[in-house]
Amino acid sequence: MNLNLLSQTLAHLKLFPFRSECLILLAAVSLFTVFTDKGLLIKENEEIESQIDRICEMGEVMRKAVQVDDEQFFKVQEKLAQLELENKELRELLLISKESFEVGREDLPD
Repeated sequence: MNLNLLSQTLAHLKLFPFRSECLILLAAVSLFTVFTDKGLLIKENEEIESQIDRICEMGEVMRKAVQVDDEQFFKVQEKLAQLELENKELRELLLISKESFEVGREDLPD
């Protein structure tokens, strides 16, 4: 799977609750607008603004969490690639060492 696609999928999954909250908020704001146009529920404005601020803070925390997770994911991927390369090089050295040892044994008189 493409790392970029995986990263995007993880970000979408993490931001899903935030998006749901935003849709609920938009519906609430639409209803609020209808009621305030009629002069009703003006007091609710402060409560809705408070909820908007809270949702924005939650969104910022979620964005930061996604960023930290992405950074951690790429660090792990980088470390894995480094270890795979190191493992390959060590196996090559081991093979050279084995071959050298076998050639040395063949040269020894019985």
